[in-house]
Amino acid sequence: GYADAAMPLRNRAGEIIEAQIRKKDDTMHAAGGLGTSANDMARWLQIHLNGGKVNGNQIIRPESLDEILTKQIEPGTGFFRFDRPEMGLGWYLGRYEDELMVHHFGGYAGASAHCSFLPDHGIGVAVLTNTSGDESMLIHHVAADVFDAVLGHDSKRRWRAFTRQSEKALERASEEAEDNTPEMGPLDLSLPLEAFAGTYVHDRLGTMKVVVNGDGLSGNIGNVEFDFYPIGKDKVFAYGAIGRIPVNLEMEGENVRSITFEQFWGGEPATYNKR
Repeated sequence: GYADAAMPLRNRAGEIIEAQIRKKDDTMHAAGGLGTSANDMARWLQIHLNGGKVNGNQIIRPESLDEILTKQIEPGTGFFRFDRPEMGLGWYLGRYEDELMVHHFGGYAGASAHCSFLPDHGIGVAVLTNTSGDESMLIHHVAADVFDAVLGHDSKRRWRAFTRQSEKALERASEEAEDNTPEMGPLDLSLPLEAFAGTYVHDRLGTMKVVVNGDGLSGNIGNVEFDFYPIGKDKVFAYGAIGRIPVNLEMEGENVRSITFEQFWGGEPATYNKR
């Protein structure tokens, strides 16, 4: 369940606070996700390092494992110290200090994961953390440190550089104006707030509900909650688990027609029509 999962955290202007949304079954999106532990990830790595076996049991057929680790495409990218010239089925097939390194990482607001192994050395590393952003780079440095120890490389210089980078990141965060979190204030709208309350529908994104919240408005799309903040006359933006998005309120006479989010979740505009 979710009760025993680590609380997702984020850095707000140098202060570590709880992330605004947890990734759960009812907040999942197309990118998917996986709830796991370092122990479970280690067992997953053991299966790959032991020819598809764990505790003597054949979990994955060797021929299936071969296909999983066979090049399917050539991304030709990289991340940190990990090259990604090729990709199998769900695994990047890259290099770490000229050694074959199979890896896949992931993250979400308040969660980051590193999972990788060196097949020629029979060693894998799984590192998980309940934060994201600059702080989450620690997991990749930890993994690199393990591999450096196995390969006999000195990692002291890299750790010193990482320490300096982390200090600068914290300084940047502390200098920001409280993560640009706005003050909830009265909305200056042409119609009464009650006119905007109600149910809105998007043909692909589902249903949004808007309610009056004091002298402002709040909304939710499923478990994703946010508030509407003033910019000016009839100008607002939504702020919360969806990020900070400018919003257009479309009205026809005394009626509210729709609410449009600009670049919704980093993509195209999304218009919710009032039911």
